[in-house]
Amino acid sequence: MGPTVPFCDTPEQSAVVGVVAGLLGGAVGVVLGWGPVGVAVAAGVLAAIGDLGTHAVRGDEQFQKALEQLGRR
Repeated sequence: MGPTVPFCDTPEQSAVVGVVAGLLGGAVGVVLGWGPVGVAVAAGVLAAIGDLGTHAVRGDEQFQKALEQLGRR
């Protein structure tokens, strides 16, 4: 059986990053004239980078364990 994936211990962090990424992605998309798909992709990329970056900066235990699991593959 593969590695287990626990639920995120910081859902508030993910929610805040998601909202900020959505706002930034929307603003950038409107300024650059992108359609809904472009805005959604920009927001998704910003959310992923923002959430992983915040975990890395904080160095939280769950994120460190996830990195260790990935390193063992």
